[in-house]
Amino acid sequence: MSSDLNNMESHAFLERWYTDQALGYWLDQAMSGGQGSLTSAEVDDLFHRFLLPMGLCSVGPMGSDRLRSLPPSVLQQLSQVQHVALEGIRSHAEVTYRELMQPQNGTTSTFFQAKLIANRMRSGTHTPVQILRMMTKGIGGFPKLEQPDQKNIERLLGKFVRQASLPNYSFPIVIDTLAPISEALRHWKQWPLIENSILHSLFLWPMCVLEGVQGVGITLPLQLWVRPDNTAKKPSVRIVDGYKSAKFAGGLAESTWRSLEAAIAVWTNEFSNWSLEYHADVSNTQVTIDLGHARRIRSLAGYKSPLKLRGRSLEADLALGILGRLLGDTSAEGVSATGKIEIPENNKALATVEPVFGSKEKAEKLAMLPDVEKLLFPGKVKNDLYEASVPSNVSLFFGWTLQDYAAEIFPDSFNKTRFIRCPDLRLAYRDKLPRHQFLQSEVDHVRERIERSQDTILDLGPKVSATSVARAIFEINGKCDQYATDARMNGYVTRQEEFLQSSLFIRVADYETNDRFWQVIWEVLTGSVRLDLPPQSGEANDWRAFAYSTNWGEPARILAEKMNNAEANRWEPQRKPDKIVIVGAELLSESGEMCPRGPFKRLQLWSLKNSLRKALGQIKPEHVTDRVGQARLILLPHDNIRALPKIEIENIPLHSQESVRALHVYQNGFSFDTAKAVMGVDFWKCHQVLRALCDETFDGVPLVSKAPKIPQYVLNFDLVDNEATDLDRARALYRGGLALVGMSAKLFDAYDEGTTAISSYGQMLKPAQVHDAEHLLGRARDLCRSHRGETEYDELYQVISSARAIFSSYGEPFSWSHVRHIASGRGGDGRDISLQQTAVDHLDRRTSPSHPIETSHVAWLIWNEYKAIENAKQNTDAEREALLDQLSLVLDRAEEDAKMMGETQYRKDQVDEEAASRFIIGSTFATLFFARTPSKTRTRRHFYAARKGELAAHPLGERMERYINWAIDNVDEARDVPKLDWFIYLGDFVKNDTLALQHYSCALSNDLSGKKIHGLDKGRVFTPALVKYLGCIERSGQPKLPAPILELARTVDARAFFGVADTPRPTWGLMDWDVCDRWHKGRFRLLEILCTHHTWLAVNSAEQAGLIAAFKEGVELIIDFKGLALDQANWPIVSTLVGYFGACETTGTKPDPLIMDFVDGKSATVVPMLEGLQLDAAPGSHMASLVEPFLAAGKSYLLNRFAVSTPEAQAI
Repeated sequence: MSSDLNNMESHAFLERWYTDQALGYWLDQAMSGGQGSLTSAEVDDLFHRFLLPMGLCSVGPMGSDRLRSLPPSVLQQLSQVQHVALEGIRSHAEVTYRELMQPQNGTTSTFFQAKLIANRMRSGTHTPVQILRMMTKGIGGFPKLEQPDQKNIERLLGKFVRQASLPNYSFPIVIDTLAPISEALRHWKQWPLIENSILHSLFLWPMCVLEGVQGVGITLPLQLWVRPDNTAKKPSVRIVDGYKSAKFAGGLAESTWRSLEAAIAVWTNEFSNWSLEYHADVSNTQVTIDLGHARRIRSLAGYKSPLKLRGRSLEADLALGILGRLLGDTSAEGVSATGKIEIPENNKALATVEPVFGSKEKAEKLAMLPDVEKLLFPGKVKNDLYEASVPSNVSLFFGWTLQDYAAEIFPDSFNKTRFIRCPDLRLAYRDKLPRHQFLQSEVDHVRERIERSQDTILDLGPKVSATSVARAIFEINGKCDQYATDARMNGYVTRQEEFLQSSLFIRVADYETNDRFWQVIWEVLTGSVRLDLPPQSGEANDWRAFAYSTNWGEPARILAEKMNNAEANRWEPQRKPDKIVIVGAELLSESGEMCPRGPFKRLQLWSLKNSLRKALGQIKPEHVTDRVGQARLILLPHDNIRALPKIEIENIPLHSQESVRALHVYQNGFSFDTAKAVMGVDFWKCHQVLRALCDETFDGVPLVSKAPKIPQYVLNFDLVDNEATDLDRARALYRGGLALVGMSAKLFDAYDEGTTAISSYGQMLKPAQVHDAEHLLGRARDLCRSHRGETEYDELYQVISSARAIFSSYGEPFSWSHVRHIASGRGGDGRDISLQQTAVDHLDRRTSPSHPIETSHVAWLIWNEYKAIENAKQNTDAEREALLDQLSLVLDRAEEDAKMMGETQYRKDQVDEEAASRFIIGSTFATLFFARTPSKTRTRRHFYAARKGELAAHPLGERMERYINWAIDNVDEARDVPKLDWFIYLGDFVKNDTLALQHYSCALSNDLSGKKIHGLDKGRVFTPALVKYLGCIERSGQPKLPAPILELARTVDARAFFGVADTPRPTWGLMDWDVCDRWHKGRFRLLEILCTHHTWLAVNSAEQAGLIAAFKEGVELIIDFKGLALDQANWPIVSTLVGYFGACETTGTKPDPLIMDFVDGKSATVVPMLEGLQLDAAPGSHMASLVEPFLAAGKSYLLNRFAVSTPEAQAI
């Protein structure tokens, strides 16, 4: 459908955009071949036609704002004009352009953030509240809105997002929904930047060569409309100008026909296993190209002649545009492809892309456009472009066929078999993984299990390798002819292509929670994690219905419906995989919850599994599934191919060491563009480096391997770099995280030649990349946090925080995992006002009940913000009261939701959902109360007062009393409390050690049995609870610890607690003898456990260095332990201290001077300790026999030393 230009020209913002583009067109034509110099007549025309009417000559803020509103490409052109009369405006334009492109105040450039906001508005992945917050927080200068105005803009944004995020959007409707937003935000000087980016994304911008005009061409906006439609009976191409047929369109029509024919052939070949009905739709695709917008721009620039295009350089761009519409994939935005299409008669699917005139000049001209991210050229001109001046931020790709172009630009929608985080499996699929040798017997076994599968979910054993599964599916696809022949012999009418299996291989990352993992799957199934689809789409089950439903079984039903929906439609033209292989599925089994309908438990794979098994159906006919198997979901519990052989950095050639250091952070592989960004080099240098790494071999295995067909790479070794400092590692992780989503550290560090250093705005914020990148940045920030106070680390920490803020605001569709991460304080200070507003809006918009776990986390976000502004003492009482009012509304919602949980009378695994909900609400908000109360008054009397209803002075009054009662009365019903401090409160409150032990164990684990320690942040919550837990064990006389607690104690960093002899103030404020005694006994027991562990490591070490190091670490813990009397120490502690000296004596190693000073200073207690030491007193005969020689040697050494040091010996 073409646009109604007569109607749309009435929109002021569109008319302004046409005028701006006309200025760019005029400048391009006037300066072509002249290096920017203009004649006097041209300067006069420029002034009267553009500069004066547009207000660009105004002095002051008005002129500056109008300059800023120009599209960056036009602003750049204006900054390059050469004439004395234009010097003032030229320099002003140059300064303005640099300001837009330069990083601001430690964050990214204004242009970059405007592009991101525009991308998010069109993606449909974010709510209006999130988008509005991006505007107010991201770019700045946003006008303060009253509540009615804000709600109105949110409503307008919602209407626009619903229309603009559709794969086959209607251009007039999108413009009509954008117009009121432009009107409402017309006074915000940053809005035109976003508006320009949105309008630019709505068009195809090929390099057009005009009839009678010299030069390599100019980019013009063509509106492309594509519709697969079998009712038309044949394909068609229309070239129009508005609603009229365009004149002189013969050459463009021929090129469009050629592009359409090639696109259909390539699609048909790659999607040959789809239904014949949809093939008929695609084969009869209707294409319309509207030249009206380009004609209007030329007209405003003073060119009245008809728009006549010559040459065929735009054919590759047109073909990709058509193919992108057929795939429902917008990844071609920001991509410029050059080349003419040649279609061989014998195999149209192998349509080639051939060179055109002036490839080098085209590349240089296109590369300077700010909106161009990647250039595609025919492989034949690769050598010609070696000398082309292309900025390092622009990516290059050289392909020989249209299939090559499509595989590069549409990696997530074009390829029949897709691999997410699995470049190694991509190699194994075609037997190209050099570091892995297949066991053909295992491959055959797996293939037979798949072929014979009678269930839609196939669980493979823990010993099955993912590479064998990949190879088995490859072999199944290789047997299509055999399957088809067999089916025909049994009377079926079929074709070979029906048996081809499209598969998705996805690796679960060990840092990825359930809901975030399903975001990745959802995007594969639907093309986008769109939050809100328009009613006319007929699609009732959007992402929100799947991710946020509290109805048991509903997520599985919705997911199965998506997987079963094999037929493409207007809103979801994506291919549904026949088989999904999940590698590392066991990582999706734990949620840290007991409530089945909580936000994390309900999306466990194992929670969905039984319902999925029943709901999943087949998307292929019975005669196909009888031969290729019924399995739709193949689960591999373990990822048993990830262990890589290690290689020392010294063994890598010197010229490759820095490259390997930069790339080794990518455990899940990397793309060519990622490598280019992380190494900070241009295309040619990156190509040279990767080729060298692929050629470098160790023991016959290359250092790096490249996947077939597309530029994906995988490291075959794990790097050991003992020379690197924590700062080096943090910087590598930081740069690696940015590069993974197409960003460069230059976005934050410095201005670089006017570029934004972005490779793909469309690809950069996909869920899989965002999750991996956030993980790398998180690791980098943890390293910096461990060196807090050191200048370089603190500076890097701030830069990393800015980058994570970009991901949080722009890349993260709303998820409860993210809310939990921020509210718990693991993502910083527990505050994120944007996330808080989004979460509150999410609760307000829900029609089904939320779960109390969700409302509890939202309450903590609000409370963290309240505490922050209260401590700052810079905010008004009204702001604080507003937050308390908002908190009260969230509490009301929580109580209502708890009732709904009870009304369903749902029970599973003996968990009463209503009682569990009451406990969650009660414990969370009771903890919130005690967290706010001053410590000097936070005593047990307050707890009793709460029980007696004496909380009238508290802002939340009687409500808090009810919550505290709920928490106590329902404590046995659930363990899903967002703030684990509550269990420490309860443990400190009770005197009975057996009861206190239960509460402390709940703070350590969500599972009463103690089988799992899940999701806890070391050193923040569980270490104090662990010390008190061990103290209760000692006081109650229990000799044996549960294995998980013992394992946790062995890994805890306890030095901070050993360095304090006195008990820190208990949770309830005043000192209590029971709590103090638990603390002291727990510290001592923890020291015993750690000493025993280090002694065990020492005596079982195979090397002398390991022996000494393990003993030494144990002794250092003893030294750090304040208040320890050595003559009262028991065997585990003594054996570590004495064993160290015995190990030194046995191996001839000189003891550490600091340890010697410590022992010398404790001689009064060391000698009695040694005299009472029994060598055979160790608990456990095996360890005693191993450590006894070291004890004997150490005892002898120390007694001899102190015999010499005594006053009597000195007198003699």
